[in-house]
Parts: sequence; C-alpha cells; structure tokens
Amino acid sequence: CINFVNLSTARFAARSKEVGVKKVAGASRKQIMLQFFAESFVLTGLATGAALIIAYVLMPVFNNFTGKTIVIDLLQPIQVLGIVGLLIVISLLAGAYPAVILSGFKPIVSLKGKATSSGWSISFRKALVVFQFATSVTLAICTIVVYRQMDFLQRKDRGFNSTQTMVINFEGDRSVRARLESVKAKLSNIRGVEAVTASSNVPGDTKQGGWSMDFAKLNGDTLQTEMPIYLVDFNFNKQYGISVVEGRELSAAYPADTIESMLINETAVRKLGLTDPSQAIGVKVGMYPNNAKIVGVLKDFHFEGLQKAVTPLAMRIMPGNFRVLSLKLKGNDLRNTIKNIESQWSSIVPERPLEYVFLDDAFNRQYLSEIRFGQVFAAFATIAILIACLGLFGLALFSVQQRRKEIGIRKVLGAGIASIAGTISSQFVWLVLIAVIMASPVAYFLMQTWLQQFAFRVDLSIWIFVLAGISALAISLVTISYHTIQASLVNPVDRIKADQ
Repeated sequence: CINFVNLSTARFAARSKEVGVKKVAGASRKQIMLQFFAESFVLTGLATGAALIIAYVLMPVFNNFTGKTIVIDLLQPIQVLGIVGLLIVISLLAGAYPAVILSGFKPIVSLKGKATSSGWSISFRKALVVFQFATSVTLAICTIVVYRQMDFLQRKDRGFNSTQTMVINFEGDRSVRARLESVKAKLSNIRGVEAVTASSNVPGDTKQGGWSMDFAKLNGDTLQTEMPIYLVDFNFNKQYGISVVEGRELSAAYPADTIESMLINETAVRKLGLTDPSQAIGVKVGMYPNNAKIVGVLKDFHFEGLQKAVTPLAMRIMPGNFRVLSLKLKGNDLRNTIKNIESQWSSIVPERPLEYVFLDDAFNRQYLSEIRFGQVFAAFATIAILIACLGLFGLALFSVQQRRKEIGIRKVLGAGIASIAGTISSQFVWLVLIAVIMASPVAYFLMQTWLQQFAFRVDLSIWIFVLAGISALAISLVTISYHTIQASLVNPVDRIKADQ
C-alpha cells in the first residue's frame, strides 16, 4: 500500500494534465476521486487473484514451514468474506491518498504543466519511506536476535554429555523390566555400543513429577517440599558425565546405596537453606517408599530446557521404576549399529516394539517453536526488505526523471559520476538513517521482552543494531545505484535538449 501511494503521488506531474482536461470537460472532484479508487480496486483485484493462485500452490510449503495446517477453501463463507474484505480495505488504503491529492489539482495550473507537489505531500512520501524501512530494520534486528538466541541454546554446555545417545523408551514395560539386566548386557555387546544405562527419566524428559520429601537437617530443622527425582542405575552419572562436587557417587560397592542413599544437585542444597554442599552430606530424607540419606551433591546440569533455570533435583537407585534405556554409541557407522540394535531387541523382547530417539534431537525439539518463530521472522523480514526496496527503486527512478535537467547541468559544469550519484542518493540515505534510528529502540524493546522467557539468554549487543543499520544502508544504496549511475552516464547535451 505504501509503495502504491508513493508511486502514485510521485507520478502527479504525468497525470496532472489528465486531471485538468477532465475538470475543464466538466468532471467533478468526486468523479475523479472515484476514477482513482476504481483504478486502485482493479489493480488490487488483479493482485488478489494472483495472490490466491500463489497461496494455493505454496500452502503445503507454508504449512510445513510454520508447523500449521491451513487450508484455502473458498466454499467457506468466512474465507470469502475475509478475502473480499481484504480487497476492499487495501483498495481504500492504497487509493485514498492519491485520489485526494490528484483530484485536487487546479485545472489552469494542471494544463499549463506547472503542477508541483506540495511540501506536505513530499514530506508525507518521505514519512512513508521511513516507516517502511523502519519496519524492515525492526524485523531484521529481531531476526538476528532470535537466531543468536537459538544458536546459543543449542551450543550452550548443558552440564551432561548427550552426544550420540540413543534413548529407548520401553515405558516401564514389565516384560522388559523382568529381564532388564540381560537386555542391557546383550545390547552392550553390540559393536558400536559403548555403554548402556537404565533410568526413569533422561535430561529433556517432560514427564517429571515432583516427589514429596521431608528433609531433616543436621541442625534439627525440617523442610517439607516436592522436587523431581531421577531413579537410575549405577552407570547413569558416569555415562552422562554428570559429576559429583561433594560426597561420593552411588556405587554397587555400597550395599546401602540400593536401599537408602540419595544424591541432590547444588540447587537443591540452596533450597534447603545450606551455604555449602558439604552441609548436605548425611541429611536424612523422609519419602515414599522408604527413607533416604544424602551421600553426595551433583553439579547442576540442565535436565530441562534452557528456557528455565536449573531447579532442585534428587537421584537414587530404584530399579522397579525404570522406564528408559540410554545407549552411548560410538563410531561413524551409526546406521549399521542401529540395525544391529533393532535386530537384537526383536530377538530379546519380541513382544515390545523398539521405540527410540536420539537425545540431542529430543532435547532440541523443546526449542522447535522458537526455531520456527525465527524462521518465520526471517522470511517476513526478507519480504519486508524486498518490498521496501521495490518502493525505493521506483522512487529513485522518478527522482532521477524529475532532476534530469539538473543532472545534465551538473555534468556540463564538470561534476563527476560519483558526485552526481552521491547527490541523488543522499536524499534516500538520510531517510534510511532516520528509519534505523527509529527502529532500534522498538526492536530493543520487543526483543528484550521476548528474551525474558529464557532463563539463559544472549545480550542485546550494540553490533546487532549497527549491522542491521549498515545492511539497510547498503541494500538501499544498491537499490538506487542503478538509476543514479545510469543518469550520471547520459550525455548532458542530450539530456538538456530533451527537456527544452
């Protein structure tokens, strides 16, 4: 709409005589306004028809891109009303300003060819260009921030090793649990399988309920609370690379570890009101099905998505609650290793289908909505910048046409190509600079608000805004350079003669 308004009003001189002749012939301002609205309606109608065809063809791609299911069905009244309403609104928006301005020309001035744009009209066009580029720059800044945040989430050290970890979810199936040690042993013997561990949960698992616990601290105080608990075997922490910062690991060398010993993480220590992890060692915990005693403190690791801060976590041995197996794979022939795992599984537990995911994929799936959000932002930013550049391209053309005699005179007086190109480009460069200045605080506020949903996030560095601004200026200069350089290369004598 902005491009249509700008280009229509920029062509005022070409249509001023037409308006003058019609007014002399008796046409009223209302009739002329209706003509311009009709032109806008026809153009918008043609565009709407083309858009429907394009949208219908691209809808499967769009649905896959956004993760949505949208269907174009012109038999649905609400879709028809929506499209017709869009057609009318855009026609009015795009045609209103040109209709008002062009229909207001005075016949005598128009016929003499002296019709000129008012200062207000020129300022309005400039304001529209600024708004257009401000929107584009805002989207560009937001896209950079979203992609940086997603890259940060996927690269940040989560405090455990998930590389090439296959997670088999047997959902606590009794037939698997009854022969679990045999299953683990046979899977461990497969070439390409480095280690196997069983547990109730794995990092990134969303099925983590809280267990009620009563902590009897050594000073006599008692704290009743709920916290998630991982029920694991003795290999879990070693396989996942989760370290103990105080006390000791759970080990088969200690018979009590299969009955009562428990680990908690550093955040749980702080929740107990303790200032040092060593103070947690020996604390007794009342809980179902049997009480426990803390023997070690785990280093905090991100067992949930990085949208959340690390929360308290407990860990103890309870084989009867195992739901999943974690297989640490090695080597490059993963396809053959997986094939062997599938074959071995079907021979050991034929009644239970093999269901597995790779932990990195499952963990990153938590960020799927944010990743799609970034992709959609990038797509819309690209479209917005393209549309803004199309408008700037057209305005540059009209600017060059209006200043062709001036360009000829400047060349006669010795001005070079760079000087002329710089003079013409400067008026647009200033508009883009203003747009960048306006867009930066808006983008900062939007992204600062969006980043608040993440407990761990990137900083809004100044270079992001500088990069977006420089990119916008570079794109605008490339856009208008064709017309400015072409105008600078024209023979000045031919240019001046053409205007006589």
